Formats: sequence, structure tokens, C-alpha cells
Amino acid sequence: VPISVLHKFDYFVSHILKFIHSRIGYPTPEMVGESVSTKFGILLSHCPDIEFIDKCIKEMQGKDSCNLENLTRLIDKSRIKKGQKQIWGNIVETHKVDGEFVTTPMPLEYPEKVDALRKEVGLKPLEEYLKDAEELFIKIHRKGTV
Repeated sequence: VPISVLHKFDYFVSHILKFIHSRIGYPTPEMVGESVSTKFGILLSHCPDIEFIDKCIKEMQGKDSCNLENLTRLIDKSRIKKGQKQIWGNIVETHKVDGEFVTTPMPLEYPEKVDALRKEVGLKPLEEYLKDAEELFIKIHRKGTV
């Protein structure tokens, strides 16, 4: 899928997310269930509107039941988009190096303690997360679809 198509999809989905948000605010697990709330956060992480992401982050931070994986992903996304380093390593890049795909985190604020920070919020170790992300990328790449 050409990157331009993915960008158009991200813009389209972001309009749907903004519509949902305008009606009910950030959809918490109590409101819509854990699965739907999680999927909203995953889709939100692809939204090109950082101001909207930041608005949702503020709402999530005020809720006891927010999904920490979504919250950390969104905070990392916002920081990277603003030219800052991420905290938990959720935002990654996959490149081909010597014919092999290699997945690495985008710049980290605290690389020496990233696994401790991830553990504090219930995330798997970075190395395991990178391996999973790389496997997903390879699977998608082989199929030729997203």
C-alpha cells in the first residue's frame, strides 16, 4: 500500500475519532469496554493531529481506568512529533539492513532505564516489544498489505 494511501486513511480515521470524541469524550473502558477503548487508542496513535492527541492524553491522565499501554504510546507519539525524545520506546522504525529487517525505537529520553520505566506501567521489555513489532512488520510486508 503506498504511503500516500495510508496517510489518507489516517486523516479519514482521525475525523471519525474526533466525531466520537465530540460526542462522548475519550471512550474509557467503563463506557465502551476494554477492547473498544484500546482500539480507539491504537487508531488515535496514527492520528496526524498532535493537538487532538494531546487533548486526549490530558483526558486519559485524569481517569483511573485509562489503558496505560495506550497512554504511554500516545505520549511517546506526541513527544516524537514535537521533536522530543520518547520515554517508553513505543514508537519504532523498521529498516532493511544488509537484506534483513531491523526494528529500532526512535530516540529515547532515558535509554539506560527504559525497561524499568516500561515495567512500571506494565509494558513488556523493549527488546521483546521490538521483536514483536518487527515480526508484525515482516508479516505485513510479505503479504503486501496492511
